[in-house]
Amino acid sequence: MIKTSGNKVAASDVLTSLTDVVFGTNQTITVGGRVIDATIQNVNGSTTNYILDAGYMAEQINSNLSDIGFKAKAINVSIGEKYTAIADVSDTATLTFYVGDKSFSFTAETTISLDELVEKINREAATAGADLTASTDAGRLVLTSSKGYTIGVEISLASATGTININQIVNDLENASAGTIQSQTSATTASAVKVGDLYIANDKNFTLDLGSVTNTALGNFEIGSTTGSQFKNLYSINVTSNEGAEASMLIAEVALRKVDTIRAQIGATMNNLQSIFDSQKVAYDNTKEAESVIRNTDYAKEMAEFTTYQIRMQATVAMLAQANTQPQLVLQLLR
Repeated sequence: MIKTSGNKVAASDVLTSLTDVVFGTNQTITVGGRVIDATIQNVNGSTTNYILDAGYMAEQINSNLSDIGFKAKAINVSIGEKYTAIADVSDTATLTFYVGDKSFSFTAETTISLDELVEKINREAATAGADLTASTDAGRLVLTSSKGYTIGVEISLASATGTININQIVNDLENASAGTIQSQTSATTASAVKVGDLYIANDKNFTLDLGSVTNTALGNFEIGSTTGSQFKNLYSINVTSNEGAEASMLIAEVALRKVDTIRAQIGATMNNLQSIFDSQKVAYDNTKEAESVIRNTDYAKEMAEFTTYQIRMQATVAMLAQANTQPQLVLQLLR
């Protein structure tokens, strides 16, 4: 099993120019000897920008590698810093969210309340068909993509220049090299993106080759390595953390699928054995019936028929003897 996580933030770059997450061409990785897409084409009709996306990779693995026992799961949850306002200046802000290959935008006052912001995000995401759900947790904005799609956001102020609290929208990154997203000071635009966690599992050892997707882009490898997988089993299940729970769910799914496969094999073998048994039983019954016809003779009936045939034979012999006697009498008379 291999678990990777990735993320990237840029202070003032627009989303389509973020390094390590956005590429000029489609990128691929090799899982278990098969090549799959690691990036998904950016929205807004772009033909040159591809965003690293764990959810898309999970879909590719489940679609193209399930026949060789692979199972993948991706999840992306961002918990921002405690919310105060979109920016420290009073202005109108345009927020553009990117979730996989979907996007949506809306304008709001920088002083909008957290509850109102959550309502706007959920309404616009539902309208756009984006896999994004907003909620609150102890005064923080929580953004969740249940399928693990990459979550990106751009914030642009209408006219003012100030500190944009981008860390209150997308934060809590796990990549040590990137660190935690900070507020963007003295700016009119800020952007951030978080790539979800990707879990890849198989009941056999396998290799993972990142190809041109850098380790920085995918973040860290918490289970296994870039060249091989580490064996995990049901005894490794640990649900004391969110990461452990996600890994444990995937381990349980793979284990259940393995059990189902073995049960199917056993069932097929049992069906074959039952078929062989049934055919042998029919042959046995036919043989016993033939033997019964030979062995179980009705002796009374057979003796009666034998006596009848014997009497008939004796009568026939007597009649023939009588027929032979009459010509001899006629000859004696003639003498």
